[in-house]
Amino acid sequence: MKIKPTILILIFFLVSCTFSKKEEFEKPNIIFIMLDDFGYSQIAYNSEQISKEDYDPLFLKYTLENGDYSPEQALDFSRRATPTLSRMAKEGVIFTNAFASSNLCAPSRIGIATGVQQNRWGIYRNIDCEAHGPKPGSLLVENLHNAGYATAHIGKWHIGSRDQSMIPKFMKEHGVKDSAGIYPSINKFPKIQKDLNENGYAGSIIPEHHALNNGFDYYYGYNMWESPFYNATNVWDGFEHAGKNPKYNTDYLLI
Repeated sequence: MKIKPTILILIFFLVSCTFSKKEEFEKPNIIFIMLDDFGYSQIAYNSEQISKEDYDPLFLKYTLENGDYSPEQALDFSRRATPTLSRMAKEGVIFTNAFASSNLCAPSRIGIATGVQQNRWGIYRNIDCEAHGPKPGSLLVENLHNAGYATAHIGKWHIGSRDQSMIPKFMKEHGVKDSAGIYPSINKFPKIQKDLNENGYAGSIIPEHHALNNGFDYYYGYNMWESPFYNATNVWDGFEHAGKNPKYNTDYLLI
């Protein structure tokens, strides 16, 4: 009778070890893609679940009046538009009941990135989020990083402050003098504005709000609400400006 508990404990230990090794071996990759202003049927996987009868009557009227394509063609186009996302959806898990924490891009981004309702921090508008940025240790990705994941952020960041220190630096380089450390408005100097934009100011971010200082190992993106599809100058590779990209704004990642 005394042997049975020992055997059970041993079996439990071996099974636990087996599951632990299996879980470690099968640790999943996590790819989180966030898109602004996307229609439901613009994702091919969703589009496969609808028919022309589900269209908004105003959309049907618009497509019929313009004559560029028929409603049937629009549905066919949308079903072929995102093959990679469709494969990910079919091989992964679909959540059909979810809500953004804001109808604005930056507040909703920091809400998702932290898992905290951003209104608690006084963030209601894009400019609130830009001024506030992420609190140290608040991003969920830091938990993944601590669990041994290699982490990367690619594309739009827009949850922190631009690097305003670039302005006096370029003012000085252009020979503009300050008055007790205060420079005149940058709006008076279009050439300096152009120089700043060509050197990535529009997509810059201060160090304390930077992705690399908040749980990410790699960063290739821009701290702005948008980026030109081609010839973008607001993209940064880590802490360095990526320069002008004649290709699609993240294509240099493939080089």
